[in-house]
Amino acid sequence: MIQLTDCAKEYLSKIISNSSDPIAGILITVEKGGCSGMQYRFELAKEMNPTYHIVDFQEFKIFIDASALLFLIGTELDYHITDTSAKLVFNNPNAKHNCGCGKSFGV
Repeated sequence: MIQLTDCAKEYLSKIISNSSDPIAGILITVEKGGCSGMQYRFELAKEMNPTYHIVDFQEFKIFIDASALLFLIGTELDYHITDTSAKLVFNNPNAKHNCGCGKSFGV
């Protein structure tokens, strides 16, 4: 379904462990928006919805909203750090094009 690089796992583990609230996992959804038509959305999920697809990475779980499943098949999530920025990057084989900032994609 979705793969994470070691850098992405480490980053997401830190986010969850630094949360003051109990976290069940990280929810990933895809919604209309952005300059390319579709955008990714992340949020810390306090509970799991029975309609979510669960990907268990042992340190934490990723929940994928049912409406986002087809958009994310085969996707790799990475965490890039440069001298001036740090960001999560979706390497999505389903995307026909991406916007310049990397926050949205088209299918």
